[in-house]
Amino acid sequence: MSSDPLSQASNNNSAKASRTLNLILDAAMRCYERNGIDKTNIDEVAREASVSRTTFYRYAKNREDLFNQVLKRDAQERLEERKVALRYHENLADVLIDGALFNMRGRKHRTMFKLLFSEETPSSMGRTNLSPDNFRFMTRSMIEEAFNREEEKGNIREGMNLDLAVEFICRILLSLMAYPDPYLDNEKRLRTFLEATLLPPIIKDV
Repeated sequence: MSSDPLSQASNNNSAKASRTLNLILDAAMRCYERNGIDKTNIDEVAREASVSRTTFYRYAKNREDLFNQVLKRDAQERLEERKVALRYHENLADVLIDGALFNMRGRKHRTMFKLLFSEETPSSMGRTNLSPDNFRFMTRSMIEEAFNREEEKGNIREGMNLDLAVEFICRILLSLMAYPDPYLDNEKRLRTFLEATLLPPIIKDV
């Protein structure tokens, strides 16, 4: 039986819209790398993507909305990478430490993280726009399964729950990313630091 022409047209339009959006987000990333986040404007992104301003505004309301969409896409990509990296981890302590190290490595190697936490990036469009909701979502997705297993075993500290754990982890990691210390550039020292700060408030007897 042939497919509904209206449904087919809708699917085609959706695929075209997705391609156009990614074209704009890719162009924005190139502009961010070239000029920095704060110095990138809508006209430049539209030219880089070879779209009109009218088309641009169908996909992004303003510079802040564009930036947050780029950030959200990057966050989704990192989430998938992190799921692969942690797929064999069952112990919550290992998930917490290796997940935190994964994020800290991203600060050095992922373009968006390097731009966000660059000393040249003013707070107006940089660090203050790092969406806490995106970061909380990624952290929750990373730890939820292992946290629930440990909670069922009675290994979570009294008064601690998943929401509090996510908030605590996010605040620790964001502070480390925003204000790094050369002492923590060494991964062995960073692991020791994270084991001492992240684990005891969440897991019993560590």
